Amino acid sequence: MVDRILKKVFEFYGLDPKIESKDLNEWKDIPFSIQHGVYIIKHNDDVLYIGQGRVRRRQKHHIDNITGHNLITEHGDGRTKSTKAWESIRENYKPKVDNCKVYYMDCRTKYDAIAVEGALIKFLMPLANEETFS
Repeated sequence: MVDRILKKVFEFYGLDPKIESKDLNEWKDIPFSIQHGVYIIKHNDDVLYIGQGRVRRRQKHHIDNITGHNLITEHGDGRTKSTKAWESIRENYKPKVDNCKVYYMDCRTKYDAIAVEGALIKFLMPLANEETFS
């Protein structure tokens, strides 16, 4: 399903980015050069999160949200802000980082990345995005 949606979104926006993937634990292998990227984090077959921006820099925060480690506390400790969506996923879904993959692409421009991210969130309804969490 994800492949079909990606194809439709890229076709609509006239884009043809190369889609790559890594196990989420291998996030350090994602190139620094991707500044206007879009990424999809999947746990097994479920889409957990879709985001855009500097792909490599964002992944350690998603790992924190999946594991519940390094979250910012009321005392200001930690590095990652959690959300109600991530809290619910940790409590009810219990994803494991070892079962997560990140699929990413370089959209080349900020505007293409924002457009692709929005369309993917709309059609794939990721579990942890604020836009789709209820």
